[in-house]
Amino acid sequence: MPGHKYFLQFVENIFFCNSLVTPEDVKIALVLYGQDISFSKGKSIQKRPNPIQTIETVEIPPSIKEFHQTVVLSVDYLFVHGITMLISIDNSYQFRFLKAIHKK
Repeated sequence: MPGHKYFLQFVENIFFCNSLVTPEDVKIALVLYGQDISFSKGKSIQKRPNPIQTIETVEIPPSIKEFHQTVVLSVDYLFVHGITMLISIDNSYQFRFLKAIHKK
């Protein structure tokens, strides 16, 4: 990686005055800490997820719609010990729901 090579040359050529860092210190730090995270994130490519083909909908009965017109339901999924869970919460009643999903 060019950044590490240039930094090592600066240290070897005593570019930094009054510095106690030696070229061996730089090599040890590279072994211990590895390359810069932002460098590796910039080089990695994330695979595009498959689009959802069909969405299954359930019609809400009119009696429920009449009394609960302004309920906003937030839904997300999470993983607990490798098990996929569906979690939801509504904004008005603060009712939480958590269910294990067996299919991915």
